[in-house]
Amino acid sequence: VTGKRGVGIPLILLHDAEGGIVTVELKNGCIYRGLLDEAQDNMNCTLKDCIKISSEGMESRVEIAYIRGSQVSFIVLPDTLAKA
Repeated sequence: VTGKRGVGIPLILLHDAEGGIVTVELKNGCIYRGLLDEAQDNMNCTLKDCIKISSEGMESRVEIAYIRGSQVSFIVLPDTLAKA
């Protein structure tokens, strides 16, 4: 099943989550939580006003984070998309 742009359901949900708060865990163990400003079809994401938690557990504030899609382990989407 694909959408209008030839992308699958997971990417359609990711695009629908734009403007919501998401949590992104990377392959290196870092976690970013913030406002999903933009998502691309290759899962590259731009987050604004986010908190970065390193794999050692240290927290830091990041104004804008650009996350490369190939480094994403998983993404937690807003609960409002549960029935989308």
